[in-house]
Amino acid sequence: MLGTLVAALGALCVAIALVLFPRASVPNAEAANVAVSQMRISLVNFVAATDAAREQGSRTAFDAAIGALQRDRRALAESLEPLAVENIATRNEALDGDLATLIESATAYANGAADIGAGAAAYDDVNRELGLIEQSARIAPARLNAAAAASRQRASALGVFGAAILGAAGALTFAESRRGKRARIQRDTLAHLAEESPVVFFRADDRGRLAFVSPQVERLLGIPAEAMLGRRLEDALVLSEPTEPFTPGEHATILQDWTDPAGKICNIAISGLIRADGRGFDRGWLRDCSDDAEQLRQLQESETRLRAVLDHTEHGVAVIGVNGQILLHNRPLAQLLGYQPEELEALTFGQLVRAEDTGRVISLLSVRLWSSVASGSQELTFIRRDGEPVDVEVILGTFRHGESDAAVIAEIRDLGARRRVADVMRRMQEMDVLTGLPNRETFQHFLADEIIRAGEQGSKAGVFLVDVDRFQLVNDTFGHASGDQLLRRIADIIRTAVPSQHVVSRFGGDEFLILMPAFRSLKNAEAVADKIIRAVRRPMQHDGREIRLSVSVGLSFAPDHSASSGDLIRQAAAATHAAKRDGGDRFATFDPASEGSSRERLTLHSRLRRAIEMDEFELHYQPQIDFKTGEIRAVEALVRWRDPEVGLIFPNDFIGALEETGDISQLSAIVLHRACREAGAWKAAGTQHVRMCVNLSSRDLLGDGLPELVQSILDESGLDPADLELEITETAATLNEQRAIEVTQSLYDLGVRIAIDDFGTGHSSLQRLNEFPVHVLKVDRSFVNALSEASHGALPILKSIVAVGHALGLEVVAEGVETEIQSHVLRGIGCDLGQGYLWAMPLMPAQMTAMLLHEPRTLNRGAVA
Repeated sequence: MLGTLVAALGALCVAIALVLFPRASVPNAEAANVAVSQMRISLVNFVAATDAAREQGSRTAFDAAIGALQRDRRALAESLEPLAVENIATRNEALDGDLATLIESATAYANGAADIGAGAAAYDDVNRELGLIEQSARIAPARLNAAAAASRQRASALGVFGAAILGAAGALTFAESRRGKRARIQRDTLAHLAEESPVVFFRADDRGRLAFVSPQVERLLGIPAEAMLGRRLEDALVLSEPTEPFTPGEHATILQDWTDPAGKICNIAISGLIRADGRGFDRGWLRDCSDDAEQLRQLQESETRLRAVLDHTEHGVAVIGVNGQILLHNRPLAQLLGYQPEELEALTFGQLVRAEDTGRVISLLSVRLWSSVASGSQELTFIRRDGEPVDVEVILGTFRHGESDAAVIAEIRDLGARRRVADVMRRMQEMDVLTGLPNRETFQHFLADEIIRAGEQGSKAGVFLVDVDRFQLVNDTFGHASGDQLLRRIADIIRTAVPSQHVVSRFGGDEFLILMPAFRSLKNAEAVADKIIRAVRRPMQHDGREIRLSVSVGLSFAPDHSASSGDLIRQAAAATHAAKRDGGDRFATFDPASEGSSRERLTLHSRLRRAIEMDEFELHYQPQIDFKTGEIRAVEALVRWRDPEVGLIFPNDFIGALEETGDISQLSAIVLHRACREAGAWKAAGTQHVRMCVNLSSRDLLGDGLPELVQSILDESGLDPADLELEITETAATLNEQRAIEVTQSLYDLGVRIAIDDFGTGHSSLQRLNEFPVHVLKVDRSFVNALSEASHGALPILKSIVAVGHALGLEVVAEGVETEIQSHVLRGIGCDLGQGYLWAMPLMPAQMTAMLLHEPRTLNRGAVA
């Protein structure tokens, strides 16, 4: 009977083992692959949102992109947990570090930093880490299948082993029950199981002294079990006193560092039932929890890295709780306000601002905590510890943990630094020496771009021309040196009077130009003009005397008055003269009724013919950069009109008029001669080899004698035909397609390269591309700009254009590249060359020659290192 019972227990062991180690359901990698793909999509959206935030000054889409990126990161982590991916802790740490660097750098760039900084490398590193994680996720299921099979083998072996032991024990018990060996077999079996277990079991007697300790304790602690018997566990392990007394009868766990007699250090966890007197453990177990401690250490290191990142950011950062308490802050904030870290933690956010701003701050924090309404950026005055005020810009965001817990994240920027203006100065390298303001040519670059942007957004762009009244009398009275000092003071007054996003420039002499971007109401422009007048009108001390000055301000607007930068400046000047005629110290808006449009056009035609006769046109050059190597591969010749009265005039202001009169062909011949001569001079001077790109109009392409003209210019200049690239537009090709094909084929036969300019804006046709002898596709800048406007359709279109171009064996060039984010995206989709302000604005001939002769061969922005 007893033998039968033991055999049944053996069978039960097998059943228990199979229950404890069932056939595991091994997860597959599909969810992880989907999560990786989604995260890559979020990365591209984040890139677009970064440029949109920089260009538009709005953080809404940018913050949402960060949230989506972080949400997809959490989803990826959850999808990887069932797979037990090898080295996932290292991969996760690297990925999170790269993401933190990317978000930090992109945030600084979106807020006006000079460049993307470490974010470019971090963007590549994130994609690389995602690729490694995706590869590991594919391998993990196979490894888990092997582990599951091994686990089932062990389970079966354990069940059989248990059944065998119990069966043997039953047989021995039955056979030797009369000889008293039952107790010995049970004791041997328990001892064997205790030796195999990684857990040490213990039990104390009524006095709290150890009555039983499993032998495994020697392997864990390096102390034989016999040496611990009769001692209190708390004394044997030198346990620290608990911070709070134990409750009798409860289960408790404590952690303890342990160094064994051989010097090995480990962390142990002691769990068990507390004795009735509450003075220690009655029974329980010990285990090695060193891995737990390592995970805690990694978590602490992660927190340390987070604080290090925050402490090395450019701006102050604070996390604010629901009661306004400062929960976390970084070192730059403490340094900005002059507090010690522990002092800031004892304050509320409202205590940092001046008294009159306290109510507004509380309201802003409430909006961010309990509402989805965006607060944007706010200008506040903080009070330093020494009582001095400091003007700051505060950007608020919301951090949510769970469904109910929330905090506000505040970024605090010192408004004292004019980083944006300094960046413009560095990039343009063209400023007025006397005042430090952008000069007239730089202003015209800004104005030309703003006119385009205003047209796209349906807003207005305003031009103010500010003229100091009777300034010649100041020069006659105080001298020119003193007058120059006064002009610098006036420049500072104007710059302070207008909002920071306005561009203030010196036009020449005692005149200043101001660009007012993106506004809709003319009353706003008039208010700014009135503020300038009142600011200059205030008495000022100069050379020990009080003087009073006044200014006259003329206003013109795009598109109301013109979409031409040259016309807008001329119209603003006319309005300034009208204000002076009325006595000065006032503003006037340009009146279109005072100037007939037909007469203006006729005058423009006459001025253009004179400009051709007087050789008033000049060429500027802009390099095209190889995305892979960073080398200058080509240079585009861009024509400018240097008008003696207006200054530098851009092509969109005169090319149309030249085409109307037919004079465009005469100008094209001048440009071709000069560009080829310049390219020949560069080659003779030993500069790096580059192609010269020249634009052709529809009249040039469809007229007579273009191939003969090109051949004669090549012969005269000695330029290799392969070093000349002629750009034609899709529109020109569609006016007379057969004629256009004949002319381009003749040019092609000469060995000249042909490029389709502004591709994608006209009547694009794959058939036409196949019929035309073309070498290059130039992608229109509108598609590149769309990358900075969070447009979901821009990237697929660009990918398609690049793919079509490469499929036809064509080189693809992107125009209008202005940011490093755009550069990295274009390089990533395989675009060959890029052209834009990211590398260089259009340069004068001497500047372009110097770059080719003396600058490094590569311009590394956006290129593969």
